[in-house]
Order: sequence, then structure tokens, then C-alpha cells
Amino acid sequence: RTPAADNTKITIEFGKLPVDENDPYVLARVSDRDGLFKVDRRVHYEFGMNDGNALRDRTLADFDYNAVSRVEIERHGLDMEDILLVRGRGGWALQRDPTEPDELEAANSGMVKKLIEDINGEEVLKFSDDAVSNLAQYGLEEPMITVTVTRLYIDPAAEVKEGEERLMIPITKKLLIGASKAFQPFPEVFATFEGEPYVYKIDKFLLGDLRLMNPLGFRTMQLWPKFTAFDLRRITIKDHLEQDPLTLDYDPDRGTWKAMLGAVDVTDEIDRVVLDGYLETLGRPPRGESWTEAGPRSIQRLSEPDLTVIVDLIDPQDRQTPRRIELLSSSTKIGGEFYYGRINRSPDVILLKDSVIQSLRTPLKRLRRK
Repeated sequence: RTPAADNTKITIEFGKLPVDENDPYVLARVSDRDGLFKVDRRVHYEFGMNDGNALRDRTLADFDYNAVSRVEIERHGLDMEDILLVRGRGGWALQRDPTEPDELEAANSGMVKKLIEDINGEEVLKFSDDAVSNLAQYGLEEPMITVTVTRLYIDPAAEVKEGEERLMIPITKKLLIGASKAFQPFPEVFATFEGEPYVYKIDKFLLGDLRLMNPLGFRTMQLWPKFTAFDLRRITIKDHLEQDPLTLDYDPDRGTWKAMLGAVDVTDEIDRVVLDGYLETLGRPPRGESWTEAGPRSIQRLSEPDLTVIVDLIDPQDRQTPRRIELLSSSTKIGGEFYYGRINRSPDVILLKDSVIQSLRTPLKRLRRK
């Protein structure tokens, strides 16, 4: 039927469900009509007559990934590194040391997006409390996990002058996850948002995933951010195949390269086509296979690296800030397949295929004109 033209409120009342489960109908009454109506019993469920929460959204969150600028995961009571992900002009990055905000490691945006989607898509198994007064009952007074998500939105009230960027307002929301031993025989997992009265029962797997999550899982397999030859200023290659290091200096004003093998100028011997190919390889950039925490074995193998590549450049984003990339590679393979690699004295090491090492190893004989 069509709604009343004057927007009058209409009340629909359903009777009790028939005892016989095979009876497909239930009685209903409409406030603006006389008599009773027999309707399909499925309508009864659609209106949530058995559960007042039936019409509520059963997904845990609704974070807009495109607006998210920062995600922090804190694991309380665990001897595990917290995870801090920040989004900048160059994309997502992993900040390992909160005291060094400029020391960032490129992060895999796909993994960050998956994290947000997993939190958004987590199913609410039960709406446990709508006016919680005792968070401890649900293990939330001292949560096991805290996920803080910051989103940026345009300030609609701010005046924007021509040529100025719109003012963005950061909005932070904190998700608390805990487990309560009050629910036996197995602890149940609950979640709430700080400052809100609602408590949700969720699956234990999200808690487990966040507790065991490794920050290295967010690091991109690219050895460093992309750059072009115009961003470069100097490249130093120390290779055990050569007695002296090869240094390549770029003059941005003249667009020329100078090559030194130790103290000897070998610029005239360099094949510029081969050099351009090497620069393209560096800027592409190469990719590793997987990150792992540095251990005694990898540290020992990298203490006397077989190959060192040092790249000095200006930041491709702001075109001003000097940057340095230093790659160390071990001399022997692990399991006959991979080399250890280390970037900028990172606490982590990355496994590199032989093909990657060979693409970075460019002794003078390969650069010389034929």
C-alpha cells in the first residue's frame, strides 16, 4: 500500500508466531484499518520482532580507507612491537620508532587497505550492551588490543583563498578489544569504541590476528621508493670483484656524469647507454622476496658485505631534501638461493634473489665502451 499522503504515523502489530512451524502465516493489524490480516510469517522476521537488534548493522566499523591517514595498533601486556602506519604524499609508510617521525619505511598500501577492510568487515556476533557501565566485565577496562584510526575530512566552515589547500580536520576513533574470563568455559572476545556506550561480541580470530601481526608484513618488497635519474647526485658501488670503489657523480646543471675508479678518472671509458640502463634499474626499483628480523647469522654475514651500493639523491617528492640509500648484500647465499640484504642499517633484513644482486652489481668492465 502507499503511505498516507499527510505522513500520518502508521503502526503495524504482529501476533505471536503459530506453534506449527509449517504454518506460513502470522496475523497482523494496521492502525489505520479495521480487522486482522494474514501475512507471510517471514515478514515477522524481517521486522525483527524476535530480536530488537535484527535491523542493526552487524559490521564492526565503517572506516573510509580513502580518508584514513594514520593507523596505530597497540598490543598491551605483550612483549611485541606496536604497529604505526602513516600516510603521506608518497603513500603509506611504517614508522618503527615513535621518537624518529622522519625515519619511515615504505609500506604496502594493499596490506594497509586489507587491515582496514578486515576491521570494517568483522561481524558483530551479539550486541552485548547498549549502556555499558562496567567495561571490566567485558575485559575492556584494560584492553588487550587498541586500534587507533585517524581520518582526515575537509573543514566545511573554513574559508579557502585562491591557491590555498583546503583545511583538513583529523578525526580519531579508538577501537578497544578485550577478552573476558567471566564467560566460561572459554573467554569471549568483545569490542567497543572509546567514548561510546556499546559493547559488541566478536569472533576471537580478529583478536588473535592483531596480537600476532608482524610489522614486517606491512613493508613493501620494493627495496626503496621510485626515483628518476634526474633525482640522483652520486652513486657509489663497492664490489668485491673490483679492487677500488666506483663512484658516479651527476651534475644536474650540465646533465653529465663523472666516473671515478678509486682516484682514477674513468669518465671517458663509460658507455652512457649501459649507464642509463643501470640507472633505470636502480630507480625502478628492484624487489626483494621477504623481510625478516635481523639475527646473529645475518648480522655476521653482513658485517663484511660482498656488495655495497650507496645512492645519494634529492627527495623525489619535495625536490629539495637530500636522501641516502645504502644497500648491503651478503657474500654467501642462504640455502643456496637467497642473499641477505640490508637497507640503511634497518633492524630488518630482506632476502634477495641472485638476479637482483647481479642487476645491482655493475663493475667497470660492464660500463666500459666495447
